[in-house]
Amino acid sequence: MRLIVKILENALNDRERKRLGLAVTFVTKDKHPGFREWQNFATENQSEEEIKKIYNKRGGSNVGYSYYTGIAGLIDLDFDWEWSYYLASEHFGERFNSRTIRTPSGGYRVLFTVDRTQDYLEFKDRPPKVEIHGKKSHQVIVSGKGPDDSGKLKRYELIKDVEIRHDPDIIEDMISFLKEINTKCHFLEYNCIRDSIRKKHNELTHDQRTNIGAFFAAENIDFKMAVDFYRCTDDFNSDLTEYHLQKIYEKGFKHPKCKTLQEKFNHNINNCSGCSRNNQDTLETSDKSYDNDRDIFLTYSSEHLMGFDHLAASTRLFGKEYKLIFKVLWYAIFSTLIATKELRLGQIKTDGRLSVLFPIKSGGGKESLKNTIKAVMGILGKYCSEPTSLHAEQLVGKVIPQKKGGYIQNVGYFGDDYVIVDEGYTLLTSKELHYSEARKYIRTALDPYPKNVLTKRQTDIPREEALTYTPKCPVTIFLQPFRFDNDQLVMEGDIRRFIVPYVKMIGVDRSEAFLNRVFNDNDDEGSLLSFCETVKNVKVSTEYTFSEDARYRFSELSMDLRCRGLTRSEKIRYFTDNIEFTIQNFLLKFSVIQALQVGKDIVEVEHVELAYMDLFEVLEHTYDFIEAKIPGFMNYGEGWRGAVQNDQTCLRWLHQQTSNPDDVVPVSKYQNKVMKVFNVKERQARYIISKQVENGWIGKKSGHDSSVWLKFEPSIHGGNGGNAPNENSDNEFYYELLNSNSKIRHCTATNAKLTTACEE
Repeated sequence: MRLIVKILENALNDRERKRLGLAVTFVTKDKHPGFREWQNFATENQSEEEIKKIYNKRGGSNVGYSYYTGIAGLIDLDFDWEWSYYLASEHFGERFNSRTIRTPSGGYRVLFTVDRTQDYLEFKDRPPKVEIHGKKSHQVIVSGKGPDDSGKLKRYELIKDVEIRHDPDIIEDMISFLKEINTKCHFLEYNCIRDSIRKKHNELTHDQRTNIGAFFAAENIDFKMAVDFYRCTDDFNSDLTEYHLQKIYEKGFKHPKCKTLQEKFNHNINNCSGCSRNNQDTLETSDKSYDNDRDIFLTYSSEHLMGFDHLAASTRLFGKEYKLIFKVLWYAIFSTLIATKELRLGQIKTDGRLSVLFPIKSGGGKESLKNTIKAVMGILGKYCSEPTSLHAEQLVGKVIPQKKGGYIQNVGYFGDDYVIVDEGYTLLTSKELHYSEARKYIRTALDPYPKNVLTKRQTDIPREEALTYTPKCPVTIFLQPFRFDNDQLVMEGDIRRFIVPYVKMIGVDRSEAFLNRVFNDNDDEGSLLSFCETVKNVKVSTEYTFSEDARYRFSELSMDLRCRGLTRSEKIRYFTDNIEFTIQNFLLKFSVIQALQVGKDIVEVEHVELAYMDLFEVLEHTYDFIEAKIPGFMNYGEGWRGAVQNDQTCLRWLHQQTSNPDDVVPVSKYQNKVMKVFNVKERQARYIISKQVENGWIGKKSGHDSSVWLKFEPSIHGGNGGNAPNENSDNEFYYELLNSNSKIRHCTATNAKLTTACEE
């Protein structure tokens, strides 16, 4: 009751109301006075008794109060987009130092008094989304609470607690300003773009952001103005946006084609009628006009990897699809030379080991790769093992009591120099206790040496006789590229220990490889010995340090790798949140191995750049693996009230079906979706829906017109939703380094097919 009375007190004591003679009314949670003919109370010299009378019409239902526009010359500049408010504030400077309110949904209301009030609503639903209200039939909420976009009551915030400024020319000047912005950013009115930015905060994919950014760049619009536009997205991040747009501006992107926009904005060509652009792709005549529908091109160059050709030949596997697999194998083998070295750069500390997860289909060369690893390790004098059982006792070992007293500490496979796990799918997905325990020990074993101490003790063994040792082995796991049943590979942290050279081999043209098996006379054993000789001759230093230039380059390129993950897709954005520090660890390892192979103990800029190019390729394929094989969204249910995996999939579908707050979906339609997603029958689907209602995720109305709806507004990170960015994207470092590095000979292929021939 005190809060309700306080609203009346605030209105009666309102300083600006008294100073200017403003008229007020009160509003309910629907942002409306809640009674008929409320406009009739918009009177000059409104008395306190009249205010109390208005208040008592709804009393306890009031949650705030408003000023009537048109009284005492009051006007309201109503900014739906934060971008527009920022532009106006910068343009008008001190003139905009007037009383300003931020609404619960993120809009802005700037109040002025003028000599002659009027409405101007030309840009109510058009960029830059600003209305001017001056008629007495309008009320502007200035204090109290109101619903945000999700319906939750939040406070109106007074962000400029100053007097309402009198500016007789502000309406005329504001109209001219709005027309100027609308003309300059005319592309925001193209039907495809307009339909994607209707809200105060919009969910834009990475491709959509890139194409809009390309228009800003092509029109030579001020960079800060372009950055601030993205304040109308639901997950605006100033640093990432500046980073992304800076690359677009530097590269000189031109206007994207209509065909590209239709695809990236999911816009049906039938809805292009009446578009101001008139679907004229002929507008883009520059040779730098991009069609944003191509895969990112990766080169898979190997000339900078000593002994690479011999290693590849020793496997007796042929085809460009193996190029990345051979590169990762090369790094994994070289990493055994510095397995126990502490690699350090600033506060980054790790060891030299690189563990690999090889998703390879049946008949894809798994046995050849395993045999090559075993042969190389044998020639190098290292122990390589392949456990026949994945019980913790086999992996870790055990303490064996002796009949005559004493104990033998029998170290398991993790005590060897290299461990291979065959058919690791069950190991990585099963919830059975012994597999779960095995995964726990693998995670510990692959923590940075020497803090990866393994300890195992049976209950009948004295504590001081416990088995304790520090593994130095990298682990390579092979598995069939099946889609996982759950996301525990990521959510339990296993994925952070591995690099994943996932290559799509289904549908690849193998005719060249088929002929090579017949006509290639290379000596695979001789190649194996030559590669091993290369590895043996490598000089291993006691310590590896970075030059100052290399340190700065490392910082720049590791940030680029991180930003690539954060802007690739929503799912990969969340995945990158999980592994962003791991990316730095991998780049550190790759960089040191580049210096190692040429006998250097100081890592230079060139080593970091070569490592970056290789790791860029590996991460692209890792992201492909996550997108294609790991279910769920990697977000721990954040933004979706804790809903994960199948539940979140259903809620996302429901959210797409209900773009407007009042939209609902028939229960039968939603039930069919649940049955399909969960792969269950009707009865189980009804139970799942009831649990979703119980969790507060969805609302449900029973009866003749039974329906469901989403009960909250989800928080969704943007991303491109695809497997690769378009060419109007942010991968300049990769391409520039390829073009500038003398060690690289181009061998171009897409990460989807790997079929383009190398340039000899």
